[in-house]
Amino acid sequence: MTKGNTKTKADIIKLVAQKCDITIISATSIIDAFFDEVKNEIANGGKINIPKFGIFESILRSSRIGRNPQTGETITINASKAPKFKASSEFKKHANKVEINI
Repeated sequence: MTKGNTKTKADIIKLVAQKCDITIISATSIIDAFFDEVKNEIANGGKINIPKFGIFESILRSSRIGRNPQTGETITINASKAPKFKASSEFKKHANKVEINI
C-alpha cells in the first residue's frame, strides 16, 4: 500500500485480484470498465445508484461572474457540469465505525 491511509488504483486492483482469485490483468479490466461506465453515465447527465454504497450523479453549475485574481478584471465563468457523490446511510454508518486516531 502507498503512504498513509491512501490507496491507489493499483492497490485496489491487487486487492480485487486477490479476493476474487483472478489475474491482475482481469482485475484491471474490471476496474477500468467500472470507472469508464461511471464517467460516461455522468458525462451524459445520468445517475448511478449503487445500493448500500451511494449515488454518482452530475450537477449543473450555472454561469457566474468572477474575478481574475492577478488583474482584478471581472470575467464570466461559464456554466459547467460537476460530478457529485452522495454516500448512502449504510456507507456513512460503516465509515463512522472506524476509530479516528489523531
